[in-house]
Amino acid sequence: YISRPDVKAKLKLKEKIRGLMRYGITLEQYEELVKIQRGRCAICKVERRLLKRSLEVDHNHKTLVVRGLLCRRCNLTLGIVDDSSAILRAAILYLEKWA
Repeated sequence: YISRPDVKAKLKLKEKIRGLMRYGITLEQYEELVKIQRGRCAICKVERRLLKRSLEVDHNHKTLVVRGLLCRRCNLTLGIVDDSSAILRAAILYLEKWA
């Protein structure tokens, strides 16, 4: 039953909607963000169609305000540095020093 493509697609959509509810946005609002960002990650600009996963909702962990959509790599990067722009600036300087 679950191996049927139509059932799989419906379950995947329900899972996506449930995930978006955590951030207080609807599927329509998510798709509007995709449109605004032209289907690309807000940071690295990789196209959604080139990703194995869909763009992820990025949000401020203190205020819960949605900031945009990111690819998994960029979203994890922000999480690893605890959303610290100071750490990211220091990392850029380090990389530029050794470029």
